[in-house]
Amino acid sequence: MKKVHIFLFLFLSVNLTFSQNFTEILGRPTNTSITMNILFDQQVDVFWEYGTTSGVYSNSTTTLVANANVPLETDFINLQTDTKYYYRTRYRTNGSSSAFLAGTEHSFHTPRPAGSAFSFAIEADPHLDTNSNPAAYTLTLQNIFSKTPDFMLDLGDIFMSEKLPVPMQIQSEITNRHTLFRPYFNEVCHSVPLYLVIGNHEGELGWLLNGTANSMPVMASNTRKLYYPNPYPNSFYTGDTTNQPFIGLRENYYAYEWGNVLIVALDPFWYTLVKGDWGWTLGTTQYSWFKSVLETSQAKFKFVFCHNLLGGKGSDARGGAEYVDFFEMGGKNADSTWGFTAYRPNFQKTIHQLMVDNHVQIFFHGHDHLYDKQDKDGMVYQEVPQPSNRNITNTQAVNYGYLSGVIIPGRGYLLVSVTDSSAKVDYFKTFLPNEVTTGHSNGELAYSYTITAPATNIAEINEASAKFSIEQNYPNPFKSETTIKYKVSTANNIQLSVYDMFGREIKTLVNQYQAVGNYAISLNASELSLKTGIYYYKITLGNYSKSMKMICIE
Repeated sequence: MKKVHIFLFLFLSVNLTFSQNFTEILGRPTNTSITMNILFDQQVDVFWEYGTTSGVYSNSTTTLVANANVPLETDFINLQTDTKYYYRTRYRTNGSSSAFLAGTEHSFHTPRPAGSAFSFAIEADPHLDTNSNPAAYTLTLQNIFSKTPDFMLDLGDIFMSEKLPVPMQIQSEITNRHTLFRPYFNEVCHSVPLYLVIGNHEGELGWLLNGTANSMPVMASNTRKLYYPNPYPNSFYTGDTTNQPFIGLRENYYAYEWGNVLIVALDPFWYTLVKGDWGWTLGTTQYSWFKSVLETSQAKFKFVFCHNLLGGKGSDARGGAEYVDFFEMGGKNADSTWGFTAYRPNFQKTIHQLMVDNHVQIFFHGHDHLYDKQDKDGMVYQEVPQPSNRNITNTQAVNYGYLSGVIIPGRGYLLVSVTDSSAKVDYFKTFLPNEVTTGHSNGELAYSYTITAPATNIAEINEASAKFSIEQNYPNPFKSETTIKYKVSTANNIQLSVYDMFGREIKTLVNQYQAVGNYAISLNASELSLKTGIYYYKITLGNYSKSMKMICIE
């Protein structure tokens, strides 16, 4: 009898341990799908059940084989937009005939329509190095999860591959740095989709490329893609369409709209071949894409995310608003003379001016491990605090060039709460139990401010609508043909053109004087050599214009 009890105890212990040895990361949600990336420590058969009611799963994936210590990705498909879903992971030992075990039920929310209320979280520079506190980072992530945001952005300096000593800059060590973060992100990202913004310490650095598959930037990019799903261009996201040697699509810079918010994530590191000053750059392709995204979006709120400034203080691009006027960011040389025309002949505007002209409200950046809210030319430059900082009292603000704004030391994260008319940015601090004795409490609100939606110029809109109106193309998405309908209310010269996602004109469909009336233009995808992707059509009448997005599917 004693042996039976021992056997049962061991059996239950093994199954309990087995049931906990996996991490789940959600990423790249769209209106109809979301990607699951799971990592087991042993080979299993696995599938997922999901539905719109807790405990009731009307959909399931096919059963797949997950190999030990190798990430497996699959998509939950046929989802509805603006819907909360519940899911659980079902798994058993590979080849076993035993019943599938059930993981913990989690949930997620698909993208919201314009006007919806929602929130999202932002963190930056978790590092997990000698200057980080792992317990504090875990607590920060738990604090984020308690707020139930729709998604979370991390502004980079996560995996720290670039900081590895040269003898350790090999694939196994790069893999170790990426797997290190799986249990941490698992605190929140089983239910809160993760968006990564590339940092300087990820190792994906243009100046380290050497044309081989085993260079640091290539290994770091491929490893990140393997363990963490990030957006690539499709019907929901725009972004980098370049297939890089040894990598393919890098899933590095991207844009999407969620509710009333345009989210734009930038990556200067792959395209910077020499550090410092004018060396820091988005590159021509990314710049053109960025310009097109800002100019064509009709979102009420436009937020841009980048690990650091395009230039900044010193070769490491430190600082905030005090350094916006320089280099690619603002156009001046270090001596304050104008250098943009000479150094960026193919760029129409500086990064800062491009954002100001297109009504970007906040530029979120990390890199400097502190909180500072700074205002410049009608927009906010927001330095995001570190979630894992070992020191909660000091700040290197002055050393990094921060001389103005709301500067607050400590650790924590930002929560952005969006409504139809406003976006509130809260800084929540993280305090470990032994730090609460200082009179603070974990999760306390340290600072808050609100951005209001831009006032609509009704008179101008009424005047424009009195001259013309244009409809969404139909069908959309389309394969071979689609029709664009518009109405001319005041006879005038009309121009209707099609552009790619980078703002490059593909063809002018109409450019002539047109009388009052209703018009329809058929667009043939093959005649315009359109591939699968996002395109824009723009109608112009005098000083008035309007752009709309359309999607082609081959």
